[in-house]
Amino acid sequence: MKLKHYWFSVTEEYLKANNIKVLDVLQSYRSIKKWAFILHDKDNYTKYDELENPEHKEGTHKPNHVHVYVNFGENSINHKMVASWFNVNEHSIKKIITSASNCLLYFVHGTADAIAEGKFQYDWSEVKHSPNWNPEVFTEEERFNLGIGNFKEFSYKEQIERVHQIKDVTLRIKMQKKLDDAFVTELKYRSTFIDRFIQVMFVTGESGTGKTTFARQFVEKLNYFDIVPKEYWRKTSKSEDKEIMFRHLDYGISGSSNDAFENYKGEDVYILDDMRDDSFSFTDLLKFLDNHTNSPVKSRYQNKCFFGVLLVITSKQKLSEWYKGDDKDKLDTATLKQLYRRISNYVIVKEDYIYLYNELNNKGEPCGDCNVIKNNTLDYYKDKPKAINVSNLITDVFGKVEPKTLKVGQITMTEVLDDEDLPF
Repeated sequence: MKLKHYWFSVTEEYLKANNIKVLDVLQSYRSIKKWAFILHDKDNYTKYDELENPEHKEGTHKPNHVHVYVNFGENSINHKMVASWFNVNEHSIKKIITSASNCLLYFVHGTADAIAEGKFQYDWSEVKHSPNWNPEVFTEEERFNLGIGNFKEFSYKEQIERVHQIKDVTLRIKMQKKLDDAFVTELKYRSTFIDRFIQVMFVTGESGTGKTTFARQFVEKLNYFDIVPKEYWRKTSKSEDKEIMFRHLDYGISGSSNDAFENYKGEDVYILDDMRDDSFSFTDLLKFLDNHTNSPVKSRYQNKCFFGVLLVITSKQKLSEWYKGDDKDKLDTATLKQLYRRISNYVIVKEDYIYLYNELNNKGEPCGDCNVIKNNTLDYYKDKPKAINVSNLITDVFGKVEPKTLKVGQITMTEVLDDEDLPF
């Protein structure tokens, strides 16, 4: 066969016995445009190796061996010729079945199968490669390209976390741009959807009672597979039994109230934090809160559609007070009822307790059964790192000076200020 690249493995013992120096061979042929190799000297047989061959007992040391990758650019070379260069059996020269990146990833046992089998994880610094090429960067780019823009399986947040794991800064910037371009395309695609499934929760309470913290606590404990209808599931290939599945919902929090969806990146849940009735026009609010019809909402650079499953609105202003200002004469009860019908749950957060309702009356006030829970939002920050009080550092920075003790009635103004400094 004639191919543009191959890989093969050979034991260290064979190389020494035949006086074969892999690096010398790789540098001897101009037709080899890129190359990489690694010595595996820390491998032990796994239980899977023992199942294939009972003599390979799990946990015992595997003979040291070298993995080699050769690439010939645009040219194709016969595998028999490659075998002759390294003085190995022609059947040892292997065709790459999947991709070069997957082959090179196996060099450090970074493939999913190698990790699952518990194989030793090598560092990329142990991979020797041609000066004109970095297999680690190449592998990262190829791996990410396979998933970029796949919003059916991975959220924007999951993808950007992968981007920031890339060590090469230039590649990281390149992949970030690709992701952002793909997200814009996804937004345009999702805007063509007519139907959707969402719920809307309204959370109100005085400042400092923990409205936003309650929303975060609630969302972080939700199981994606419990709240999302099966036809909308992502990653369904893992299991069809949701009893053994758990995945947190991705969530985001709005920025400024004058552009509430500026920070929205397609999260499952979006918290519209500290909203007021002047944050949206009544018509716009009705459209994007519609539980079943997908409508775009205005955003600074591009109108966006919410394609998550839960919207949480936090507001110091009670819902019954919304749109009762200048528009009071224009918005009658029947009109406002359209807004109230879109609210799935109404939550009142007070200092000690939180009150949960799932009904609203015609005036936008909670009614029906009420569930009461203790307000433990302060516990949310209990185990989180505390910020250092900067005021405690001032004397460390400037030095501490003991002030002269002043006794009222026993000191004159001139003892405090020199004559020339007196303000008269």
